[in-house]
Amino acid sequence: MQRVWVLFSFVAAFLTFTVSLDYFQSDVGDFRNFRKISSRYSVYEEKIQPLFDKRCVACHACFNSPCQLNLTSYEGLSRGATKDAVYDLARFSSTKPTRIFWDEKSDNDWRDRGFFSVIHPPINEQKKQKTILELMVNDPETEDESVLAQKQEISFISEEDNYCASHDYITGKSANKRRKKRKTEVESFLNVNPLSKMPFGFPAIEKSEYETLMSWIEEGARGPNGFRGTQGLDFRLYELSSELKDKVRAFENLLNGPSNKDKLSSRYIYEKLFLGHLYFEDYEPTSGEDITFFRLVRSQTKTGLIYELPTTRPYDKVEGGKFYYRLAPLRETLVHKTHITYALSDKKMKRYRELFYDAKWKVFDVKLPPYGKKSSSNPFITFAQIPAKSRYQFMLDNAQFIVMSFIRGPVCKGQVAVNVIDDHFWVTFIDPEKDPFIKNNERLKEIAPYMSQPASHGSKFKGFGKFYKNQVKYRELRAKAYEESEALTLDHIWDGDGHNKNAFLTVYRHFDSATVIKGHRGFVPKTVWTMDYPIFEDIFYNLVAGYNVFEALPHHLKSRLYMEYSRINSQDTFISFLPKEIREKVRNSWTMPAKKSKPGRFTEYFYKHLPDYLLSSKADLKMKYRYPYLMENVKTEIKFQNDAYSDKAEFLNSIWLRNQDLLIPDYINCCEYGAPEVNTIESFEDFNLALKSISSKKGKYPKYFPDLSFIKVNSEDGDKAYTLIHNKAHYNVSYMFSEGNNLRPEDDTLHFHEGFVGSYPNFFFEVELDQAQEFISDVKGINSEESYQLFIKKYGVSRHNKGFWNVFDFFTEEFKRIAPIEAGIFDLNRYENY
Repeated sequence: MQRVWVLFSFVAAFLTFTVSLDYFQSDVGDFRNFRKISSRYSVYEEKIQPLFDKRCVACHACFNSPCQLNLTSYEGLSRGATKDAVYDLARFSSTKPTRIFWDEKSDNDWRDRGFFSVIHPPINEQKKQKTILELMVNDPETEDESVLAQKQEISFISEEDNYCASHDYITGKSANKRRKKRKTEVESFLNVNPLSKMPFGFPAIEKSEYETLMSWIEEGARGPNGFRGTQGLDFRLYELSSELKDKVRAFENLLNGPSNKDKLSSRYIYEKLFLGHLYFEDYEPTSGEDITFFRLVRSQTKTGLIYELPTTRPYDKVEGGKFYYRLAPLRETLVHKTHITYALSDKKMKRYRELFYDAKWKVFDVKLPPYGKKSSSNPFITFAQIPAKSRYQFMLDNAQFIVMSFIRGPVCKGQVAVNVIDDHFWVTFIDPEKDPFIKNNERLKEIAPYMSQPASHGSKFKGFGKFYKNQVKYRELRAKAYEESEALTLDHIWDGDGHNKNAFLTVYRHFDSATVIKGHRGFVPKTVWTMDYPIFEDIFYNLVAGYNVFEALPHHLKSRLYMEYSRINSQDTFISFLPKEIREKVRNSWTMPAKKSKPGRFTEYFYKHLPDYLLSSKADLKMKYRYPYLMENVKTEIKFQNDAYSDKAEFLNSIWLRNQDLLIPDYINCCEYGAPEVNTIESFEDFNLALKSISSKKGKYPKYFPDLSFIKVNSEDGDKAYTLIHNKAHYNVSYMFSEGNNLRPEDDTLHFHEGFVGSYPNFFFEVELDQAQEFISDVKGINSEESYQLFIKKYGVSRHNKGFWNVFDFFTEEFKRIAPIEAGIFDLNRYENY
């Protein structure tokens, strides 16, 4: 037996050496997308991971995954679960990051961090216990109509009902001292909560899927190529076509240029793209080949195997100091909430050379700035040698991606951060040729010392006062810069250089997540942002490059408060295009107090000197004393007629008339004037027209709908997907907590979009096209919680509905069909349980 083992070990070592030798002769790094590799052991790739993708990843992905059990890859599955939560506002000290692929290299390392296996029992208990996965997955044979009816009575909230039971035995006075009757945490939990098995609060998986999963666990729960655990997976080859390899090499060569000018340019590009999923839009995949997405990483190696050098932030110093930029193929299932796509191409690389590498800089001898949290968190100092116009133009060229980066990621769950914005607003940008901080570089130098980011102080409680003082000075300098510049005109609004549809964006907030889409969608919103270069860059380094979800409460508070400064500066810039006499009035209408009351004796002193998080809910006083409007003297040459439009709408309409080629029509939610009345719905075109009667309208019915819903409309000619967005109106968005006190439900509206908007659907509806007229009529008739519940019973797809997974699968596949680049699995953690 010993000889057989020795022989097996020798063969295994030889095969490992052979594979690794072949690999180091390759130019493209391996990030192990196993489902694209033929293997000797394919059960995991062919059956298990697809099952997880189909039924589990919708809740178990990213940082908001219950118990941090991430099932988008074998590495996440093998890492297991933990009792520690990523989102913990009560945390007063930072914690070590727990990012799969990055922060630990083996299962044993994760065990030392408190993660426990869900696919293997404890080593000393292998013959006595079932695995956690076996115990927690619901056997479909035990789920009948009575069980589904019981589930209907339970509230399932995945991100909150998050008891992470391990194999540990229960200890303490309540534990039975006799070993035979002792229960593990998971067994005890299921005894009390038998309906909490997976999929959590949803119908069970199919019998064949359940049997496949149980057989796989019984056979050892092995991963790709038969490995048990993540050790040994590092030398699997990733197959790329020769054409795609050439494109990867060309991009890596560009970013790894030898000069200091090259290195500083590449650093700027990397810090903007590190969060993205990159793909080559000018590469046509062959038949049967999936789109390959990459991450831009810093690697120890220039060619061959990628040894990523992980850091908490993209501007932190890497171990050893030396690194190379590499494109690493993604190795996990794509989920929409983290899938922020960015297109590469030969044309894009030519643009990089034009803006950075080949551009003329005023600095002849480029010096490389240091890395580190304190020294690099301020991009206006770090990248001061790069022409500001190049930096700003790069961001404008890719505006939706940049805004999406700080609106959607990198946290997966951001209610504390996104409640600083309205539910629906538009974004425009100052043209780089008109931006006062681009035209006069001395102004940019003047404000740079005051742009101190929250990341510079980490999780320390100090710094609130300094941020406020810096912002006061920065806002004064902003106002001065615009006052001393030429009068504002329509030319100041960036027109996308005549072709780029990134020029006009719409942001939708869905409570604790948000979405950015191109074009100005919906009717004119309450608020509009106009960002110039300092605002745009500042927000990115606050919420993306400098943000760390694993930091403690002070960091999150400061990031949120800093974002409020940015929102106010953006809105004030837009307001400054309007007539001087109405600017303050418009501004006050955007930030109204929830309850009218007279200010107290010491109110003015408190609002001038106390930190924001200690203030009361008097938002009007907060804006008056802490964020006063300073741009009242900014000149404008725009002539307003005030005929039929408000000044805000007239100004926006003037912009649209100048940029009609960049408009993305919104036929459902906007501009219903002259739209024909639809009496009979016989086609989807009729349905779109009929939706105008309930879209963008104030009434009693909007407030009853969840933040984000998907609608499946069935017809004989094929089914179609729509998104229903509930836009909640606010008196103001000035406070981090108690948001409910600032809601104005009487001004809520609904928007409808063909296809998909958002990553976290709260509910599904299913409607027959020949029933659509009745559906719209029923929406109008909702005027109470009771009437809404009747509507739900008629059209809703509840968690316990037997056909739930069929509807979910339709949305998943339809997303892939209509948007193959952007498609990813939707998140169900916030699905309602009506």
